[in-house]
Amino acid sequence: MLAPYHDLLIISQVLPALKDFCIYAAIGIIGVFIIQATFFVACVVIDEKRKEFQYNACCCCIRHSPDYRTSSCSQRNLMQNFFERFYGPLLTKLATKVSA
Repeated sequence: MLAPYHDLLIISQVLPALKDFCIYAAIGIIGVFIIQATFFVACVVIDEKRKEFQYNACCCCIRHSPDYRTSSCSQRNLMQNFFERFYGPLLTKLATKVSA
């Protein structure tokens, strides 16, 4: 019953560098998690406030007028058009299926 735990104890005593590496890796993963949980959320909140007050995305000191409308060019989804028109039909051709 205690054999697996005994093996882990022996391994940690035989390889102290591995134990130290695991401790540093765990601290690093926890640190990255904390940074992501705080910094990313703060950036999202700041971006939502920018949108609410109608500031420009590229130059945040420029404010849009109340009657500002986005152009039709910025409303197109170019990636979706590429996949629907070119990449999707290419993948469904017989020659592509056979060569893969």
